[in-house]
Amino acid sequence: MNASKLRAIEKEPRSTTYVALIRFAAAARSTFSLTWRHQLKFDVNGKQVEDALRSSLIRLETTDTWPGTQLIGHAAVVRFYELSAAAQVLLEDAGRLYAWLAPNRPEDLAFYTASGRYWLASIAHERAAFINPDAVDVRQLLASVPGLRLLD
Repeated sequence: MNASKLRAIEKEPRSTTYVALIRFAAAARSTFSLTWRHQLKFDVNGKQVEDALRSSLIRLETTDTWPGTQLIGHAAVVRFYELSAAAQVLLEDAGRLYAWLAPNRPEDLAFYTASGRYWLASIAHERAAFINPDAVDVRQLLASVPGLRLLD
């Protein structure tokens, strides 16, 4: 994929914009991932997220790479999930995209198409997120998620 095609999200999706984003992902039958970096400590809330999503788990990988991130000298567990109704509620309860940050939550929420291509990547500690226009209809996304703005 040509990284120059990625479209940065202008400002953090919060509140109704964030909920609309999660609902768009659910309607598109997306899967999602969250990341637990080995060098970070997670509090009881982070463990509760892991436990609450256990029934939606598709697979997990220990890796140094996931959408938007390449670690050097460290690894993480990236867990991939179905976007079940219970998972959707848990994601919506975060209230904003960059709430996915240690120690309270796993990090870097990403969404994927049925074929496994990511269409949204976030790097919460950098307060950055990107849309992959090769994997999602950007016009449909923007029409479905009021308040979402992308940079050119």
